[in-house]
Amino acid sequence: TPPIGPGNVTGCGFGGGRFSCPPNSANGLTITRTVAFYDGQNAVQQAYDALLTAKIEVAATLQGDVTRGPWTATISRTRNFVHTGLLGTETSRTTNGTATGAASRSRINEAGNNRSYDMAETATFVDVVVPVRAEGVAPWPTSGTVTRVITVTPEGGTPVTRTVIITFNGTATPTATVNGEAFTLNLGNRTAQRRPNG
Repeated sequence: TPPIGPGNVTGCGFGGGRFSCPPNSANGLTITRTVAFYDGQNAVQQAYDALLTAKIEVAATLQGDVTRGPWTATISRTRNFVHTGLLGTETSRTTNGTATGAASRSRINEAGNNRSYDMAETATFVDVVVPVRAEGVAPWPTSGTVTRVITVTPEGGTPVTRTVIITFNGTATPTATVNGEAFTLNLGNRTAQRRPNG
């Protein structure tokens, strides 16, 4: 049985060494995915094997137009991830890969004025190790980093860029920097707090 999550290939067709999944559309957005399985010798597999699959490659795109109340947005995102550490009875998985995103958003307020901005983002995952879910095992990544670079450009304005680097440590409170300023994250409640200087 294929794994639940990004490696799920239910309804996907195999060809050229990869599974190609049909587009999935909802709420104005369309997702397309390809998935490839490899054994311990890096040979392509035509099916997932719980013991013999060593690596999963997933490539995905998300595109479309979304309207939420007064906001409209055009969105384009890509994801290219490699998940390793799957061979045999796994206790953790390691993720490496990149992601990109671009969005153009507009809002018309009650006075009829339009507010627009563009956002571009890149993300790089380096050796992010996540334990396999099990009783008594904390779900937080034990090591690795994620670097996100986000640039927001308001219409007629000056671009603003933020570089966020998260370093995982096996707890719910990994450290992070935003343009060099230290923060502590709380993965449990999805908050961030500046760390005191010194």
